[in-house]
Amino acid sequence: MADTPAAAPASARVGWSVRARPAAASLYVTQPALSQAVQLLERTMGTALFDHSAREVRLTAAGLALVGPARQVGADLAAAAAAVAAVAAVERGVVTIAAPPELAVDPLVRLCAAFRSAHPGVQIEISDIDRPVADLVRGRSREVVLAFLPVDAPGAVTVELGARRLQLVVPGDSRPGRGPVTVGGLADVDLVSGPPGTAIRDLVDDRLAAAGREPRVVVEVRREERIGELVAAGAGSAVLPEWSARIARAAGVRVMEFDEPWVQRFGLVHAASGLTPAGAAFVEAATRHP
Repeated sequence: MADTPAAAPASARVGWSVRARPAAASLYVTQPALSQAVQLLERTMGTALFDHSAREVRLTAAGLALVGPARQVGADLAAAAAAVAAVAAVERGVVTIAAPPELAVDPLVRLCAAFRSAHPGVQIEISDIDRPVADLVRGRSREVVLAFLPVDAPGAVTVELGARRLQLVVPGDSRPGRGPVTVGGLADVDLVSGPPGTAIRDLVDDRLAAAGREPRVVVEVRREERIGELVAAGAGSAVLPEWSARIARAAGVRVMEFDEPWVQRFGLVHAASGLTPAGAAFVEAATRHP
């Protein structure tokens, strides 16, 4: 009986039934259930797997041929169960995230670092936002989207994580006026800016348009991290998030505050249902480490 695959029960003959009791007990099933399973397996295979004519039940040639594949199936099932359990426990898996370039450094870097610290076996895939957030969420091409808020994504779940404060950075040798910067004052400044459609540029355009003014953009560059370098080189001034302004300050620029808070809210957007365990864990971790 030691060579009999666990999935192969025996026939209902009396001689086999007596010998089947220890096997059934080792598998934690009843003897009749084990015997019926053997009969079903033999009918499925279309041949006898056990020779019941001798005093001891022995495997036939067909039964011996089944032993190796049966053990492999058992091992594969165990591996599959372990893989599923690992994903459910967020020990393995993949979480796919889309984010605009402006948020890909801060806060996405620290969000990913916090998540990977808690779940080192989970892979993170990051891509740019290449279509409306609603389309990304609806089509599930990306499980979680990091975006500026508010977003137009009906039916999606939005988790606000925080806001980034904006400041004006000016070349170190410039002579800006005293006090905080007003919207009217910003309209008179030569600006280094991202193109229309980028988050800060749209905010600047909207604020100045509300005051009946237009920005005086002298250099346009898409990559936000290059803007501070251009300001440090004297190309113009720029509106930057606080962390970028702090980096640019080390290069010799001056940092000025606005007369009223300029902030950009950001958060995670995902479908209302269907998050993988890894995706749900990422959202949970992000809310703990916004």
